[in-house]
Formats: sequence, structure tokens, C-alpha cells
Amino acid sequence: MAFYNIAGHLQGVDNLDGRKGSPAGVDPEKLASEVFNYIFRGKEFPEGCGIDREVMEAMKREFTYWYPMDLWVSAKDLIPNHLTMALYNQAAIWDDQPELWPKG
Repeated sequence: MAFYNIAGHLQGVDNLDGRKGSPAGVDPEKLASEVFNYIFRGKEFPEGCGIDREVMEAMKREFTYWYPMDLWVSAKDLIPNHLTMALYNQAAIWDDQPELWPKG
């Protein structure tokens, strides 16, 4: 779910196949782990990453505005797969930041 917060910067509107390129000018080849660690985990800015700092700051602001998820609502039959997977993913990524886990 965290990725959806920055997808607009990377894909834009009506661009699921990526043919139009990134509206923010982000080259997919530059999306290294350090970039995501900066945006999602609060790590240091990855100097020399090749992505404009203003774009990275905008993605980070968007993520921190929408996270944590307060509530994930779904159907009862999806608890064993989608909801459980979501909880495991959140706990694995933010193992040291449980305040970013879904509240309910």
C-alpha cells in the first residue's frame, strides 16, 4: 500500500504500461533500495541517486501524510490471504517502527 502513495509521481495518470514515462522525470533504473529507504524508512538522502531532491521530498511528504493506515477494510474471505499478507509486509518493512503498522 505504501507504493500507491508515490505511484502518481512515478507513473502518473493513465500510464500503467509506463510508455509515457514518469511525470516527475524519474528513471526506473534509479530506483535503488536507498531511494525507497529514504522515502519509506526515514533513512539519509541517497546522494548521487540521480533523482531530483525535490521529487524525493514530495514522495516522502505524500507517504508520511497517508501513513500509517488506520484501517484496512475487506471481505471476511480475504483475511487468510490479502489481509494477512498486508500485515506481514507492514511488520517486515517497518519492524522497528510499529507505529506505521495498520491500526485495524
